[in-house]
Amino acid sequence: MLNWNDYRYLLAVEAAGSMAAAARRLQVSQPTVGRRLSELSKALGVELLDVLPDGARLSEQGRRVCGQARVLEQQAALIELSARKDQSDAVTRIRLAASEGFAHAALIPMLSGFQSDNPRILIDLISGTRLSDLRHSEADIAGRVGDPSDEHLHGRSVGQIEFGLYALESYLVRAGEIHSMVDLNAHAIIASTGEIANLPQVRSLRNAAPRARVVFSSNSSLNQIDAMLSGFGILALPNYRARDLPGARRILSRAFKLLSDVWLLYRPGAKDLKPLQTLIDFFAQEIPKTLKRMNA
Repeated sequence: MLNWNDYRYLLAVEAAGSMAAAARRLQVSQPTVGRRLSELSKALGVELLDVLPDGARLSEQGRRVCGQARVLEQQAALIELSARKDQSDAVTRIRLAASEGFAHAALIPMLSGFQSDNPRILIDLISGTRLSDLRHSEADIAGRVGDPSDEHLHGRSVGQIEFGLYALESYLVRAGEIHSMVDLNAHAIIASTGEIANLPQVRSLRNAAPRARVVFSSNSSLNQIDAMLSGFGILALPNYRARDLPGARRILSRAFKLLSDVWLLYRPGAKDLKPLQTLIDFFAQEIPKTLKRMNA
């Protein structure tokens, strides 16, 4: 009998682009991914991978199997969500994924009112920036900043967040004032790694200052903010997060002004479940109002 988990390994390779990236995403070893896909290939009687000089990639048959497996994945996720109802009091647990900063500033404050009005819906908040938490049934709804670029998810844009460049006042006194975008290349910047390496503001700063010295990097926005407040260098931040940071000053406010869409995402078929539909409708109404206040 085929093991459904083996299909999840196949879908992870499709989403990540390689076995090595899929292994990192699934938090397993690369040989484990290879072994599970080999077992699935034997069970199906098809070659799921093409071995190339730079590594293994999905074969044409593998891509066809992925298309069918996605349907199974969506159905399995919806069955799991329905099964998470406590039969004694009909409580439904919904897993919500969002970045730590966005959850702290926007989602958590509004969820208190939602829970008061919907006591039988329990929110389980997962901090993270990967879309794979939706694709691989680790979450039911996600709030994401930037283009989701995933054709297998449904959703809508619910507003925008404005970003700017910030540095500690004492850093600017020590390193010199910044008068133009060209000046950025002579300064130190704080870089992003891991899941946050390709966020819109991160790419924009990297493109604006390709020759700048990277003096600190982290996969945590909280660590990055601490580094900026310790005088390491320049950091791209949502303006709402920078307002209350002591000593932080916005630089190049006219030259570097980035607006990025905020998306509310969910899997196909998720809206067929009433508790999930209730939360989606609530967010669609409340997030735009919250974002407008945050950007004011």
